[in-house]
Amino acid sequence: MNAKISHAPGRFAVLLARMLKLELEREGVSASILGGAKEEAGLHDAEIYIYVDDLGNAELVKRKLADPDAPQHTKKLFRYPFRVDAFMKAALFGGTADKDQDDGGERRGVEPKIVADGESRHVFVDGAEIALTEREYRLFCYLYERRGRPVSRDELIKNVWRGEAGIGTNVVEVYVSYLRHKLEGATGKRLIITRRGKGYEFRAETNPKT
Repeated sequence: MNAKISHAPGRFAVLLARMLKLELEREGVSASILGGAKEEAGLHDAEIYIYVDDLGNAELVKRKLADPDAPQHTKKLFRYPFRVDAFMKAALFGGTADKDQDDGGERRGVEPKIVADGESRHVFVDGAEIALTEREYRLFCYLYERRGRPVSRDELIKNVWRGEAGIGTNVVEVYVSYLRHKLEGATGKRLIITRRGKGYEFRAETNPKT
């Protein structure tokens, strides 16, 4: 099975397309990202075509290569964060996306669309680009990877500051404040909350900041 991926302009869509390509390849799918008119011309050779837009949505179309003139399979819409098993289900069996990835239904809270670019230390949250310092980026990654549970100050000092000598008593609080200010300023959402007596928690689901 082979897949061709194209994307909207902009770094957010480019990063999403790259992440999706890597995930598909881990599942044994031969995937490539289209670039230029020559590659676009070979699109009809792809069994699966996926388009990623600049809002974190992806549309999958499965083609009938044996009969190029036959109607294409029904398009399937997915929302970031993508689940490759749902993509594979749609690609192999024409199944629908998982309930948490389709269009229907209202949810009280939604997981923000987040992509982290370690090379530039930029984070994209729901498409908003946020530049972080090296320390802020390490703190962000550590909290985000453990989202949904509180992380203590001592754990952060051990793993983000790596036990550095001479750390001030309030250094964690200061950097959490810096990071929280940047994230909330760009997204209008409370992404990091303080759990009294437990530490700091990156929220797995968020509502607009009130």
